[in-house]
Amino acid sequence: METGSASKMTLPKRKKPARMGVRESSVVRCPGHLKWVRGHCCAVAGRVPGRECWGRIEAHHVRTRGAGGGDEQVVPLCQGHHAQLDSPAWSSTRFERVYKIDMAGMAEDLWRVSPHGIRYRRDKGTEHA
Repeated sequence: METGSASKMTLPKRKKPARMGVRESSVVRCPGHLKWVRGHCCAVAGRVPGRECWGRIEAHHVRTRGAGGGDEQVVPLCQGHHAQLDSPAWSSTRFERVYKIDMAGMAEDLWRVSPHGIRYRRDKGTEHA
């Protein structure tokens, strides 16, 4: 070995080993889809006279994250209707009946046509998610 030259040896980076007992979540997280959904108008806009929309558009999770819902299960709601739906006086069933909408069906349709949803399914190799 030469004494005067400093030869640097680079080692390949190691991947962190998977922690024991930890598995990859099957819950869909897709920030691009959420942003895309927020770019639409409120799902209930104009459906019931006298109940106007107000505020920015938010992505409402039809099935909450705490209940295992993912970002593929969202519909656009204005702040006013989102607050109304999340209030204790309203249930999802009552909200859908009053506004004559199917939020789960709407969320499924949005996920199917969302460019972010299409990319997510392609990258993950799934068609149902």
